[in-house]
Amino acid sequence: MMKKTIFLIFFLGLLIFPAISMADGTYSAKILNQEYTITYDGLVPCGKNVGVNGSNFKDKFAGTDVCPQPDSCEMPCTFCHLFVMIDAVIDFIVGLVFIIAALMIVLSGAMFVVAYLFSPDNPSLIGTAKKTASSVAIGLIICLGAWVFVNTFFIFIGVAETDFGASIKDWSQINCDILVADPDT
Repeated sequence: MMKKTIFLIFFLGLLIFPAISMADGTYSAKILNQEYTITYDGLVPCGKNVGVNGSNFKDKFAGTDVCPQPDSCEMPCTFCHLFVMIDAVIDFIVGLVFIIAALMIVLSGAMFVVAYLFSPDNPSLIGTAKKTASSVAIGLIICLGAWVFVNTFFIFIGVAETDFGASIKDWSQINCDILVADPDT
C-alpha cells in the first residue's frame, strides 16, 4: 500500500511540475529611487519584456535599451529575481493546494452519494468518504493556521504593520533594487 501511495504522489508530481512554468506575478522594484510594480508572464521575472506600472518610468526610458517600445520594458536580472521566481512558484503551488482540496471535498461528497444510493450496507465506502473529507479539512486547518501563526509573529516583532482595519504591510512581498542607467545623465 505504501509503494502505491509513493508512486501516485510521484506520478502526480510529474504531471503538475510542468504547470509551474505558468507561474507569473508581480513584484515591487526600486528603480532610480522610485518604487514601481513590475508584472511579468511566465516563470522568469527578468531578462525579458515586462510591464511597469509607472508611466513616468516608461516616458523616461522610452526609446532606450531599457524600453525599446512604449508598452514594454526589459528588466535586467539580479540575484533578487531568484527569490521573486521562488515566491511565484510557492504562490502557484499554494493556489493548486486549494484547488486540489476543493476537488477532494467534491470527491468525498460523491463517495457519500454513491455509498448511500448503491451500497448502503457497505460501511467501508462511507468510512473512506469520511476519512477523505476529514483529512482535507485537517490539512487546510493546518495550512491556514501556520499562515496565521507566521503572520501574527511578524506583526508581533514589527516586520508587518497593521491597525486592524487599515491595510497590512505585506511581509511576504519581495522588493528588488534594480540598477538601470539614468538616460538623463
